[in-house]
Amino acid sequence: MTALAARLGSGWMSPSVNSIAESVRNTKSSSASAKYIVVDEMVFNALAESAPIELINLVRADVLEPHDLTYAAEALGRIADEKKVAPILLRLLSHASAVVREGAVYGLGMHLSKKVVKKLQKVHRGEPSPGVRQAIEEVLADSHS
Repeated sequence: MTALAARLGSGWMSPSVNSIAESVRNTKSSSASAKYIVVDEMVFNALAESAPIELINLVRADVLEPHDLTYAAEALGRIADEKKVAPILLRLLSHASAVVREGAVYGLGMHLSKKVVKKLQKVHRGEPSPGVRQAIEEVLADSHS
């Protein structure tokens, strides 16, 4: 995603929602030469609200550092369209980084269908990270409140 970082210009470390959205629209997620970009957490939340498709595409593009991807996953949960976001978040539950898996759990906490609850319960049993297991416990406990 060298092109993505280049299109973000000199302010690419803290791009606006519009520049991120435009860059995502113009970048194919299948690029073999991925470069990581860094996005402010507030941008992810703004994208979830004003440009949800661009946020979905950004997460799918695999251009975010794990610590950013965790915030993006949480922001994905704010998008109401469960059919679009739940599959992405469910895939992130198997990400190599525990912080990404934790972000996916919190994002899924806003989309607790029976399928999602069963998947979280299954992941909980085999999850090596205590932080991710605790996040699953919190999300499932909140669903019973």
